[in-house]
Amino acid sequence: MPLVAAEVALFPYRNSIKPSRVRRYDIQRLISDRPLQQTYSVAVQNLLYSLGSLPDDLEECWTLVRSVIHSSAKEVIGYRSDKMLSDASYDILQEKCTAKLR
Repeated sequence: MPLVAAEVALFPYRNSIKPSRVRRYDIQRLISDRPLQQTYSVAVQNLLYSLGSLPDDLEECWTLVRSVIHSSAKEVIGYRSDKMLSDASYDILQEKCTAKLR
């Protein structure tokens, strides 16, 4: 009876699809700016009022409320900027870049 010897190596599966980057709203600006809070609140109230009565289905109701919140946040608050460099550092880099091109 012959014996069989083998080496097995297992490699974890890597998903080649990278998740899309989620844009975040500028919540810190909303927290610190009182007039912006009031503007956002009014925008949400106006959109909810324009919907009229909400549907009985919970999923449809949540979808409508969620879309109202997101559209108001996009319009009033805006997205958070993920700046890694200060404006002064960015200006210095721009100057270096233009100097190299000359």
